[in-house]
Amino acid sequence: MKKLQQLPGIRRVWEQLIVVCESNLQVWFNQYDEIEPRSNKINFELGGSDMSGKLSANVPPKTWRNVWSYKPASPIKHVTYSNDGTLFATASQNDRLVKIWYRTIDNSAIISFMST
Repeated sequence: MKKLQQLPGIRRVWEQLIVVCESNLQVWFNQYDEIEPRSNKINFELGGSDMSGKLSANVPPKTWRNVWSYKPASPIKHVTYSNDGTLFATASQNDRLVKIWYRTIDNSAIISFMST
């Protein structure tokens, strides 16, 4: 399996991918053209007791594209990332199951993930 950091044009995987957990587990890709300078700042804001939140980034509109989605059997409560950016782990709300997710690499431009 090819390491994600070695893919052309990607310095670090999580600079261009972000994981979002709502009713679905989603991965979004930042398709922003790197020719123009930009801020690397992404802001996460969590609301009151309902933990509603919003994501804002200092990039032009429509630069994030949903590239992968998965409907879990149980809502996801926690997400964490590996230091090298090749994996992320999820823990469900109603069980003690932890899934380790990794990106599958093939010759197509499709982004997909598998869990163990």
